[in-house]
Amino acid sequence: MSSGKMDERLTKRTGKYRLRFYAVAPDQLEIIKLALKLAREECNTNFDSVALDAICLEFIATRN
Repeated sequence: MSSGKMDERLTKRTGKYRLRFYAVAPDQLEIIKLALKLAREECNTNFDSVALDAICLEFIATRN
């Protein structure tokens, strides 16, 4: 979807997890990869999903 929105009806479920896909520009991909790398190191994890969760929680915490 070019609008950047996600159609939840089209996401695949794998057990208790849900796969999500996003289209990003090449420069955005580099930023995302670096942010995930730093978050993985800070959270001491090998999983991008854990790192993404930490990034989102930090973002939300700074907004309130």
